[in-house]
Amino acid sequence: MTLSEFTPSDPGRLAGQTLEHAEIDPNTAELRCRFADGSQLLVMPAAQEAADDPPNWELITPDHLTLEFGPGLRWQIGRSDAPAPSSG
Repeated sequence: MTLSEFTPSDPGRLAGQTLEHAEIDPNTAELRCRFADGSQLLVMPAAQEAADDPPNWELITPDHLTLEFGPGLRWQIGRSDAPAPSSG
């Protein structure tokens, strides 16, 4: 499994910042985010290797909404505090 790349190399420094704008490039599937202090986050998805690869990236909001993207052009919105589905 290949991991997505991102910049800045320490995205933890963006914690607590207010997101002002986000977009997903329809050709490259890159996520671009701009924050209130002028900081930016760029996430470049890795190539899909298998149909069951994990998402390329996830965004989780303070109120537990989650946006997942990948593998491929798949995306979904859900809750990070929801119980995991049981298998079986």
